[in-house]
Amino acid sequence: MATSGTSTFNLTVDDIIAEAYEPLGVLTPTGHELKSARRSLNLLFREFSNRNLFAFISEKDSISTVASTATYTLDANALDIMNVTVTVSSTDIELTRYSYSDYAIIPDKTSTGTPSTYYVDKQRDAIVLYLWPVPDAVYTVKFEKKRKIQDVGDYTNNIDVPDQLLPAIISGLTYKLALKKPASAPAWPSFLAEFDRNMNYAMEGDRDRTSTFMYPSMRRR
Repeated sequence: MATSGTSTFNLTVDDIIAEAYEPLGVLTPTGHELKSARRSLNLLFREFSNRNLFAFISEKDSISTVASTATYTLDANALDIMNVTVTVSSTDIELTRYSYSDYAIIPDKTSTGTPSTYYVDKQRDAIVLYLWPVPDAVYTVKFEKKRKIQDVGDYTNNIDVPDQLLPAIISGLTYKLALKKPASAPAWPSFLAEFDRNMNYAMEGDRDRTSTFMYPSMRRR
């Protein structure tokens, strides 16, 4: 029997809302219900962030340094950066991450050269990246950026998360919407259980599958 030959299934915001409302018996949401659901969907993503679950998207990024400039303000959607390297003669050299205390005790923060360390200052509006030594030329600094999940936006948008999280998102939204309908109170525990179950499945699928090796100690006592 033939198969579709595709694996691009996804849902728009409108589809997610419709799917979430169906267990509540709402087949044609009103304008107010649609706005309420979109608001709850954005709040659900913030809840993920508070739980530190699927709170960010990782992507590669880079900046070009300016000679004698130590600080660089990153995009406002950046939550953190890691695996920072500087490119020297076509070779990427890893930088050491400093804490605030490490950076604060550097005696001469104006000394210049090829950057070997960095400090991430997480301000309210954006991350400020400090490089030391201060770049003495133009370098390409590459890093892995963890950025915020984008807001829901228009009903015709797709959401900014991997599609394998859709069951958890839909069941979570159903639970959030059910809480707004007192008549559905008897079903609240089952909606919450379904949400928790799908979250557990999603977390299990997202876990690191690298191997763990344990070696016996051969040291003599």
